[in-house]
Amino acid sequence: MKITNCHIHTFTSRHVPVNYPTFLLRPLKMMPNVLWLLSVIVRFFGFKETAGTLLRLYRFNAEGAKCGQADILNAVIPMYPKDTRFVVLPMDLSQTGHGAPRVSVNDQHAELDELRNDPQFRGLVIP
Repeated sequence: MKITNCHIHTFTSRHVPVNYPTFLLRPLKMMPNVLWLLSVIVRFFGFKETAGTLLRLYRFNAEGAKCGQADILNAVIPMYPKDTRFVVLPMDLSQTGHGAPRVSVNDQHAELDELRNDPQFRGLVIP
């Protein structure tokens, strides 16, 4: 049986506005270990939901810190059976009101097209 994951995102922090999801978190996004430490502290004081949110932001930033979409895909592929295909959906976060990302959605599309044609991912990536 061949699996097709029909909803995956491989965008990096370069595709996300620096003020996303709020400008208040911008300093924390630049210091990911502080996010992790804060999640531990607030969990200790019983704020499990807030701790979970901080931990998700920490993990989101850690994944987004990868150099490119290929790096994210390389981290995901081993979690699936061999020959799984991936429909990769780009994210246009430029319209969220948090500023423009460093890399446009058009450039994100171009990178996905390069992945589609890369021999390493041929037949696995469907932009």
